[in-house]
Amino acid sequence: HLGGDKIARQRLQEAAEKAKIELSSSSETTIHLPYITHSESGPLHFEEKISRGEFQRMTSDLLDRTKSPFKQVIKDAGVSLIEDAAARIDRVRLATRGSERVRVAALEWLDPVFVGGHWVPQLIEYAGGQDLLGLPGEPSFQSSWEEVAVVKPAVVVVMPCGYDASRGLEEAQAYGDELAELGAERIVVADASAWFSRPGPRLVDGLELLAHILHPDLFPAAPSTVIELPL
Repeated sequence: HLGGDKIARQRLQEAAEKAKIELSSSSETTIHLPYITHSESGPLHFEEKISRGEFQRMTSDLLDRTKSPFKQVIKDAGVSLIEDAAARIDRVRLATRGSERVRVAALEWLDPVFVGGHWVPQLIEYAGGQDLLGLPGEPSFQSSWEEVAVVKPAVVVVMPCGYDASRGLEEAQAYGDELAELGAERIVVADASAWFSRPGPRLVDGLELLAHILHPDLFPAAPSTVIELPL
C-alpha cells in the first residue's frame, strides 16, 4: 500500500496516464515502476501488465457516471435552442399581426420556373406576407413566367435552391428581363443555402430576413445583407 507516500502516488498516476495513451494504439502495455516505495523489509517495486479490455472494464463506471451530466447538458442546450427559436418566431408574428399583407412570389428556380414550397409559404405568412403561389407544406412545383406575372406580386424573392446570395444574384441577373416583366415593385435575392433550402434552426434567421424585406418599418435591422435587383 502506498499510504501517504505522495511521491509514489504521483509516479503511479503518471505511469497510469502513460499506459492510457499507449493502450489507445496497442492491445496491451506494462506499468513498471522500480523502487516505488519502501517497507520494513526494504524497497518495493511495481510491475503490472494491463490489456485494453481490462482498462475499459476498470474505467467503465467512471464513463457511466460522466454520461448522465453530459446528456443533461446536451438536453438543456436543445431545450434552450428550441425556446429561443420559438420566442423569435413569436416576436415576428406578433409584430406583423394586423399589418397589410405584402403580395409575394417566391421562386426557388428560374429555368424552368419553380415556386417555393414546403416551409417557405408559411415563413412568408409569418413574416407578414401573402404567398401568391405556394402552399404551406406542399412541395415546390414547376410554373411559368406567365403564371407568376398573372398573380401580380409586389415582391419577388429569388431563392435558387442550394445557392448562396452571390450565385443567386448571378441567376437573377441572367433572367433580369423575365423578372422585370413580372411588374413587381421589388426583386430581392436571398441566400437560399443559408436560410431556406433545408429544415433547421437557420430557418428562423430566414424568417427574420423575410420580415425585414416585407416590413422594413417594423424590422429596420437586417439580419443579413439584402440584395435587390435594380428594376
